[in-house]
Amino acid sequence: GFDVLRIPAGRWRIFMYSTHQAMGSKEGFMLGFARTTHIATYVPLGDVDGDQNVNVTDLLAVIANWGPCSDCLADLDGDGLVAIDDLLQVLADWNG
Repeated sequence: GFDVLRIPAGRWRIFMYSTHQAMGSKEGFMLGFARTTHIATYVPLGDVDGDQNVNVTDLLAVIANWGPCSDCLADLDGDGLVAIDDLLQVLADWNG
């Protein structure tokens, strides 16, 4: 699964913490903790191609992928279907 979070476009610093634990009886495994830092750029949801502009390229991507679409970027609401809601999202975020 995935989550779609609506936050302002821009650059964000993300700190990710990861832990794992394995059973002590398994050879080669031990308790561990890892810390990583990632930089991520968030763009408007309607930005299908991720270029930080919502324009005709994104509109054409939605039209080209119209219909059932498993795990494609043009499915902006994640419902497995590129349809009117995805098209309306591109128009709502239009900046190009």
